[in-house]
Amino acid sequence: MITQLFEAAAIGSCAGAMAHSYKSRGLKRTLLLFSLPFLVAWGVEAFYMWWSHGYFYPAGSYALWLPGGFPLAIACGWVLAVYVGFLVMQRFRSFKLGVLAGVGIDAVLEPLALYFNFWVWTTSNPLQQITYFGAPLINALVWLLFVSVMLFMIRKSGKLKRLKNEW
Repeated sequence: MITQLFEAAAIGSCAGAMAHSYKSRGLKRTLLLFSLPFLVAWGVEAFYMWWSHGYFYPAGSYALWLPGGFPLAIACGWVLAVYVGFLVMQRFRSFKLGVLAGVGIDAVLEPLALYFNFWVWTTSNPLQQITYFGAPLINALVWLLFVSVMLFMIRKSGKLKRLKNEW
């Protein structure tokens, strides 16, 4: 039951964030802000799950799945972290604060997600031996890299450079 609430909240929040972005930034910028992290997250999840076998999503716990065994709600979480980071980066004109905000979402969510069994980490991968609150430290490093790269790409994209005064 709690996983279904999480799923609804994640997808609903993502839809709300997209509506906010569309209203304030238009369709093209919204597509850039949401499709890039969505596709990269999907690829990272599919690769890491296949390569490391270090975690899994409990079967039957989510209603909407993407190809590769990846719940849509999780993709929405990755996207929301980047969007929140983007909003903070824009508001405070600070790349570092944007990254901190995006990574902070996962740092807070991870222990709760483990407690509620939204996903399960295994110890099959040696990179997962060092943990924080039950989650592998490598997870935090992946999040740091993902949010940093996404915000960097969004900030540096040629399209956004031309439109920077409108942001």
